[in-house]
Amino acid sequence: MNWILIPGESLSPVIIHVPHASTNTPDHIVRHLLLSAQELQRDLDLITDGLTDQLARLASRKAKVTPWILENTISRLVFDPERFPDETEVTNQVGMGAVCSKTGDQKPLRNIS
Repeated sequence: MNWILIPGESLSPVIIHVPHASTNTPDHIVRHLLLSAQELQRDLDLITDGLTDQLARLASRKAKVTPWILENTISRLVFDPERFPDETEVTNQVGMGAVCSKTGDQKPLRNIS
């Protein structure tokens, strides 16, 4: 499972989506990336929305009605849940779609066949 759902109050109409906080890149994915460990860490630092998971939890605790939180637990370099997987996704044109094929500075990230 690549996400966690933190339940809110049953009557809460709010879901806080946290799609880009994780830096988790499973070993079976890392083995196929075209980056050194240092290059991967640099790209993760650039593309990750750091601490937004903690911000969501803080906001949840402060809310009058506890919202639900849906959190992606893998890096958006592995899979970006906010991207469409087809030609309607404009970021596919630059290798930054649902599955990235390029780094933030447009270097090859992985071979996509």
